[in-house]
Amino acid sequence: MAQGSNSGADHSSDNLNEALRTLTSKLTRADAKASIVLAMTGVGLGFVVTQSSRHQGAAVLAVGSVGATCLVIAIVVLLITVRPVHIDTLTAEGWSRWVTLEPDAVRDHMRADLRAERVSFLSRTVEIKFRRLRLGVNLILAGVGLLCAATVLSLVL
Repeated sequence: MAQGSNSGADHSSDNLNEALRTLTSKLTRADAKASIVLAMTGVGLGFVVTQSSRHQGAAVLAVGSVGATCLVIAIVVLLITVRPVHIDTLTAEGWSRWVTLEPDAVRDHMRADLRAERVSFLSRTVEIKFRRLRLGVNLILAGVGLLCAATVLSLVL
């Protein structure tokens, strides 16, 4: 965050502004990553489904099915990740709160410095989105690994 050469100066305003910019950027980044991975996973799953054959051995079908299931679960996790966050409008800060206020209440609300509350809310939201994104990617890796194992099994058996 902003650290000036004057160690006695209060940089909280600059730090709050920088935190809000950083968190907004991270939130956008998480949604973009999740959307890209979601699209790629959907295409991959579609390919797996169209190329699968029921004329395989039980082991190949079992391993392939578990791999495909991992991809389906990853898609669900990634959809949850990109889904808009449910916001409690009574305690939230930002547009979701403003929509519930009359113009005079919005003016009063804008007079308060609520950046710390926004930083707190956004940091929790970003952390949740990145945790879900990691889970989705881990599920994709497991699914791809299992589908590769099924392919090898089909060649061997």
